[in-house]
Amino acid sequence: MTPRPLPRRARAARSLGALLAAALLSGALTACGPVDSMLGIRPAPSATPAGALSATRAAEIATALFAKAATTTEASKAGDAARAQVYTGVALTAANASATLAKVLTPLDLAARATSGEPPVVIAVSAGPSFPRQMVVRTTLKNGLPVLHLLISADVRSPYRIAASATMLPGASVRPFAPLSGGSEPVGDGTGLSVTPGDALSLLPPTVVFPGPTARDPRLADDTWSQAIRAAAKAKAAALGVSATLAEAHKSRGALGGLRTADGGALVFVVLDRTDTLVPKAGIVLTPTAAFTALTGLKEIRKSAGTATLEFLAIEIPASGAARVVAATEQLYAASGS
Repeated sequence: MTPRPLPRRARAARSLGALLAAALLSGALTACGPVDSMLGIRPAPSATPAGALSATRAAEIATALFAKAATTTEASKAGDAARAQVYTGVALTAANASATLAKVLTPLDLAARATSGEPPVVIAVSAGPSFPRQMVVRTTLKNGLPVLHLLISADVRSPYRIAASATMLPGASVRPFAPLSGGSEPVGDGTGLSVTPGDALSLLPPTVVFPGPTARDPRLADDTWSQAIRAAAKAKAAALGVSATLAEAHKSRGALGGLRTADGGALVFVVLDRTDTLVPKAGIVLTPTAAFTALTGLKEIRKSAGTATLEFLAIEIPASGAARVVAATEQLYAASGS
């Protein structure tokens, strides 16, 4: 059972935790005060008179959060506790899994996730004083691909934490947001968009299911992530040949957040849960991947095997026209078999 053979250009988007772990910024904390304060723990996230987080404060929070993320890579109870102070929700699940699987990474994996060392750039903050508050932050991989991150402060007592990260697809772009001084409106229920975030999310799974993806709805444009997912599933099934059958399904885990762009569109962060089910033919024994063994302890598959992978996506939804996936990152987080 081999890992999903993503093309080279997509390998950079494989792990959430590692994209952030190397985002150490030289001298980032020297003039900014205690880290906990920078993360919004003390005091609560500040706002400008207009209600948006100030550009300076947003940059301080992002810088401190990514620096703290770099210290949370240990696969241990202490590491789990540290990551809980940096990530939230499914991003925390992915970060913990990334730490567990770090020991089986190949040199190619490590090279693909290396960061440039450039400071994070805040490209959007939510407008108004209400919660949850959001930030969209960009970092850059050493290979030049930008990574988009969604940071969320759930309430007045909660610091900003990383809710999602997704690597930009080659050739993709994101429309500009409103200036940080005024902030960007949250997506809300999607009023005024060509398709609501919920509808866009529901349109995705049928286009990447294996076997047999369905026709794509015209409200959702094709993209290189979907193409890579379909191609990888076909290649994996072909490699198995007559030894086993493969089925792959994608289930929505919901929209995590997002902000409106300056032209009336929106950038929305969502997550899918992909399950791969492999059943060997009678008498066939398969050797699983190192990652599968790390999660299950199994060194052979005789009856069946299943894996679960979180797929973090950023979807750009215009006011008019088709929505499109512009960034994607996946993380294997669970496996079982016999």
